[in-house]
Amino acid sequence: MSVLIAGRIPPPSGGVTIHVQRLLQVLEVKEIRHSFCSTSEPLLTLARKVLQYPVIHLHASNPYFRCGFALFCFVSRRKLMQTYHGDLGRFGPVKNFFDSLSVVLTHTPVVINDRSLQKAARLNRRTRRISVFISPAKSELLSDELKDRLNRWRNGYSRIFCTNATSADRDQSGREIYGGSVLVEVFRRQPDNGLIFADPTGHYQEILRGSAPNVPDNIYFIDTDHSFMEILKLSDCYIRATTTDGDSLSIREALSLRIPVIASDCVDRPQGCTIFETGNTDDLLKKMEEFQGNKPEQLNGLDEVDKIIELYRER
Repeated sequence: MSVLIAGRIPPPSGGVTIHVQRLLQVLEVKEIRHSFCSTSEPLLTLARKVLQYPVIHLHASNPYFRCGFALFCFVSRRKLMQTYHGDLGRFGPVKNFFDSLSVVLTHTPVVINDRSLQKAARLNRRTRRISVFISPAKSELLSDELKDRLNRWRNGYSRIFCTNATSADRDQSGREIYGGSVLVEVFRRQPDNGLIFADPTGHYQEILRGSAPNVPDNIYFIDTDHSFMEILKLSDCYIRATTTDGDSLSIREALSLRIPVIASDCVDRPQGCTIFETGNTDDLLKKMEEFQGNKPEQLNGLDEVDKIIELYRER
């Protein structure tokens, strides 16, 4: 068996890039023959790589690209596995059409929540649902300087929450996907609590400070590349305020560390999360005020990377 992994790896850090990086690490540890090709490579380079491998595993976000990629693999008779990291059907009619066509053309579509499974299984009976969470193969420590700055800042607050964002994009309704403005308003009204806002590109911070110049001091932005699991270890609770989602890697990371999670209801969430109504500031505030610091139970089966490897071996 030999597998080509096509996608992107950090930097910048994000749910998809971290997943691909950890998948490559696991394949290395398990001594499974594989190669990696960035989806930012020229199309001709990608096509040549695809033709060299019997099994390809694609991680991409653009519906047009993944449909074209699936068509090429279908025509060249390559076994394509494709992980759909977002919620299927989250785009407009045209992009959703190309996403659906890519599901049909893909040998084994992999989705990450029940809602997407229901949609994809009607188009391709080989669809599987597999979590994106993969335990890190090695420690991913914060720099001493960042850790010292965070420790000095966090001492002024009763509870420390954290969140993260990989972009300042908006959904098809025009809402901020990661809910940054909602969180700024929430923590302006909760000055005793602190929020660590992981924003590795720094772009979201610029937009928030431009639209809301009075971002309160109890929000601490991290605008450099870092390990979010280490941020979780310094926090009392993780907030996922997204308006659209897949199976959030960050939520799985938090639950694996027994860090409480407060998450929006835009998709079905794992057991152990406290749910609030998407975009509802008052409901989020209520859930935060009700938060007692209780840790969720240890969940088993969060890491399903062996299921992915078994699919590589299937004919």
